[in-house]
Amino acid sequence: MEEILAIPIVMIGLLYMIYPSIHDKKSPLLAFLCIVFFVGMAAFAANLYAAVRTTYLGHPEWAVERAYFLGMFADKLAETNDLKSAAEFMQTEAVKEQTLHCIRQIVLSFRPKTIFYLSVGGLILLLSVISLRIKRFAGNKFYPFLLVFFVLAGGILLDLGIYFGQYASGTDKTLKNFLRSQQTYLMKELIETKTDLSIPEIIRLTRKEAGSSGYGYGGNLSLRLQEKPENRK
Repeated sequence: MEEILAIPIVMIGLLYMIYPSIHDKKSPLLAFLCIVFFVGMAAFAANLYAAVRTTYLGHPEWAVERAYFLGMFADKLAETNDLKSAAEFMQTEAVKEQTLHCIRQIVLSFRPKTIFYLSVGGLILLLSVISLRIKRFAGNKFYPFLLVFFVLAGGILLDLGIYFGQYASGTDKTLKNFLRSQQTYLMKELIETKTDLSIPEIIRLTRKEAGSSGYGYGGNLSLRLQEKPENRK
């Protein structure tokens, strides 16, 4: 925790060092190095947060994949009127390809944000670095303030671009792991499940699990089918 809290402190310190290096007309090399390290720390922080959210907090994206897969299963239950047949169908390559397409759509939804923030943030930072070589800027009393402001703004935007890019990549891996678990473990358990529930009741529980929020790929469904009648809602 202390290491994580040290990241913003170091970043603020780097921004603070940019001002005197320009205001006191020292070598722009120090300001350049501060910008480089600031961007590096921002990128590290973005990657760290994206990894944490992908692993623990990506509930909206998990819910979309879960709803798609279990929704398909519920539809197949209604069509076949047989739990085993429907579960066997969900293990097929065709279902895998359809769900992978859904996952690709989820991941691609982050691309516009990633491109926009990376482009704008990168451009602002590039212009900030170029401005260090323009001597007439050094004599402007507002230049140190403006440089710090634009480095901060560019760093934040670039940070967002890196975050969305890494979050999309991590989400892609997580959802593919969910799909693998759904086909390999969940459907295998359902094939072997003995239950006194009717198909309409199984469909109701499946759609309820499909619409649930929070962590998971729908693995609780097999447990719901084996609950005692008085515990079912």
